[in-house]
Amino acid sequence: GVGPTLASFGVPGVLADPLMRLFNSSGAQINQNDDWGGTPTLTSMGMKEMEATAPWVGLLAPAGTPAPVINRLSEELRKSLARPETRERMRQLGAVIIGDTPAEFASFLKRDYERWTKVIKASGVKAQ
Repeated sequence: GVGPTLASFGVPGVLADPLMRLFNSSGAQINQNDDWGGTPTLTSMGMKEMEATAPWVGLLAPAGTPAPVINRLSEELRKSLARPETRERMRQLGAVIIGDTPAEFASFLKRDYERWTKVIKASGVKAQ
């Protein structure tokens, strides 16, 4: 997956504002981006169940896509995300590159679905 971009919302330089950098909700991955300047994570502050969940960007394939095809797509995408020019452009956009495996992304999606299912049930929100 790839994290959200602040620049895409017309907010370049938002990370320079100390008020906008009080904390971040991701784990150590977000600290790979030097622009965050060691901003503490919520997890490091004792909020163990906090995890960035949305918005995210990921590549999905239709159900039943053969594993070799999934693995090849993942491999090529991760190669692209590892390129210095790709990493720099994503950094400029405010994105956090995760580049996880298909299994890791599937696990993230499952946790995200379960988390939001609980929130929706607890809120009493009904489809209209």
